[in-house]
Amino acid sequence: MFAVTSDANPIYTPIDMLDSDFNKRYVSQGIVTIFSMELAPTTQDKDVSYVAIAGHNFGDVGGLLEVYVGSSPAPVVGSVQFEQGTRNNVVMITFPRVTTPEVIGIRFIKDDSKGQVLISNIQMGLTFDFVDPVNSAEPMGYKRIWLQQVSYARATIKQAAQPIKSEQERRANKMSLSIPNLQGDDFNIKRVPEHSNMYDFLFKISLDTLWYLKEYDGSSIVADNPRSSYLCFDTNMVMSAHSSTRALNNMKLTFSAYTGI
Repeated sequence: MFAVTSDANPIYTPIDMLDSDFNKRYVSQGIVTIFSMELAPTTQDKDVSYVAIAGHNFGDVGGLLEVYVGSSPAPVVGSVQFEQGTRNNVVMITFPRVTTPEVIGIRFIKDDSKGQVLISNIQMGLTFDFVDPVNSAEPMGYKRIWLQQVSYARATIKQAAQPIKSEQERRANKMSLSIPNLQGDDFNIKRVPEHSNMYDFLFKISLDTLWYLKEYDGSSIVADNPRSSYLCFDTNMVMSAHSSTRALNNMKLTFSAYTGI
């Protein structure tokens, strides 16, 4: 069960925040300082190790985003501070896997109680590590997509080569992710849930749904900046055989990335 527990607005439906359609959104009423939500997992979907939020206005309102596990008062497992007037970055907060059906809570402590919080999409579930953050190397010059602009000029000069007022449009950035040397067994359905992450991930993107990606930005291997995240959609997957052995596969994902900036 998913519900807004503080600063609720009866005009909007909380379940719309779980929908992949960003035309649907939730706007809080803006009458108290704390805006909060709770998800009560069932025994079937009890495994949770991340909370990701996109299409929000936390940077406009200003405040502290917290994620907690268990009935209130409960320990906070991750937080992000948004200074008023900063970017509305997509955020993905990761934490140790919750294996019991405890309440997963989200609260945003606003700088101003009259601020209305807007959210388009929330996802919770299990994380999947594509690479080992300790032993894996990163290619030089890899895009820091969450730091890039999303506004581009359409027209910038006139016939005399002089600058004129230009129109701007926002575009999602195009990204690609290569994952080589995958074992063939990684793509088989496993009886043990904790070993089926690769299959679950591939099944998810094959249904043309949204998924979140958080990169290790170097601030900490254990708990990286939640802002180094983006929402991925329009995903295309290409599988190829390894050049040296048929026992391994190479996978390449291309997708559009929404950073929230």
